[in-house]
Amino acid sequence: MAKKGCKDLPDECWELIFNKLHRRHHSLLESLSLSCKRFLSLTNALRTHLTIVDPRVHPVSTLLNRFPNLNSIHLSCSCDGDTFDQCSFTPHLTLEPLDLQRMTIEVAAANLNLDSLSFSGTQPHLESLRVLGSRMKNLKVLMSSQLRTLRDLELLAIADSMPCLEDLDISYPGITEEGIADFLKSGSKIRKLSIVGCGGIKNIGNGFELSDLEILGAARSGINDEGLVVIGNRCRRLLHLNLDGCLGVTTIGLKEILTNCERLREINLTRCLNVCTETIDWMIFSRPSLRKINLSYSCLPSEESQRKLFLHHGCLVMSDESAEES
Repeated sequence: MAKKGCKDLPDECWELIFNKLHRRHHSLLESLSLSCKRFLSLTNALRTHLTIVDPRVHPVSTLLNRFPNLNSIHLSCSCDGDTFDQCSFTPHLTLEPLDLQRMTIEVAAANLNLDSLSFSGTQPHLESLRVLGSRMKNLKVLMSSQLRTLRDLELLAIADSMPCLEDLDISYPGITEEGIADFLKSGSKIRKLSIVGCGGIKNIGNGFELSDLEILGAARSGINDEGLVVIGNRCRRLLHLNLDGCLGVTTIGLKEILTNCERLREINLTRCLNVCTETIDWMIFSRPSLRKINLSYSCLPSEESQRKLFLHHGCLVMSDESAEES
């Protein structure tokens, strides 16, 4: 009788049960997916993220059809020797660098309604990016971190073919100042931009106001005071700014940011060697929206009473470094 009751339980009830198990721990679904085809189908439908890493896969379309509710895919060439990601419940498949163009086109042809696509350690092809953009007009997040082969030409193709893009990570590529300036002139509705490690970018270029840009990650980039003046003029709705390791930043540029970005809540000034404690005082009392400032440990106010005063004004001044690192 109990077996009959389980057999007659509708898929919707099993989905609720599997969802609860999945939230508790992904491994709880492994044995269930192997028990019968019905459970395999239900657990496949629960997966929303897929990572394809390093080894060869053919055809990818078969794999993508297996998971109908994917909204996020990560393509990577970094091989870690594992076949299963214990943290994300993601099967690791393998991909050769030369196959990335084919893989990207197959992803584009799968008619998936993806929100997010990321590349890592791989070389994107111009034509595959165009095909991707033509098929996935609703793509909102594109993560291309550590792609040293990404050039201005590919960035322009991204701007032209992905009009709904809100979150772009192009950290560590060979993008120039002209490339990032042309991208931002495209009228994109970019909300979050990461140019971490782009030492050649000192300026994002002049142009119309970037009213949607709220988060700018520019750690270890070439951004200097002149660049901060431009950011202050164009990104007036900025909420978070990361300038960790930007050696060209001084009080002059920060005053432009604090004057124009009236909603700024967090700023990271770790390893900004030309920023002094007096500047921090001025920042907190002149920009009441500030809630958090990150500094190098050696630059923290020495007096506990001063830090408490800052906190009383609603701003936490802290360091992610230890005393030994500074």
